[in-house]
Amino acid sequence: MRNTLAANPSFDTARLSVLELASENCFSPSEAFLDCIQRVLTPEVVAHLPNYFKGVNSRGQAELWLGAIMADSRLFALLDSDRDQLIGFLFVHESDGGLANIGYLFEQSSWGKGFATELLNGLIEWNTRTQQWQRILGGVELENAASSRALIKVGFEPAGEPSDDRQMYQYKA
Repeated sequence: MRNTLAANPSFDTARLSVLELASENCFSPSEAFLDCIQRVLTPEVVAHLPNYFKGVNSRGQAELWLGAIMADSRLFALLDSDRDQLIGFLFVHESDGGLANIGYLFEQSSWGKGFATELLNGLIEWNTRTQQWQRILGGVELENAASSRALIKVGFEPAGEPSDDRQMYQYKA
């Protein structure tokens, strides 16, 4: 998969290759990549995510979803290094003042294997090297305890009280 993505290599962890997908670098999704998006965005995976993540079950819908995400955020493909297979995505929405709002998801078969913690540690290390953001925020549905644990485990702290069934976490670089 890595060879088929015209992507900016961003960082690697022990088990993940994190590649930024950027239209200005002529990233154009292949049919195989659009199929992978559908494989990853299952109802179980997107249950705690906004509605625009749901119902992506055709190449056309995958392409529309991809375009909408890339228009609003920096998008990173998460590849399992051992299998060279897409297993998830990292989303980064940048704001003025060195603030990054992040979100991530993994295919269901990758849950419970430590990939989220590994990704977050890699992101923090990469940000320390590149100094892109002063503060990183991540919002989590209260029902998604595993994601909350991963954020806390790598040094994120709750940012205020929960609201609208969601808790924000922040990491100060």
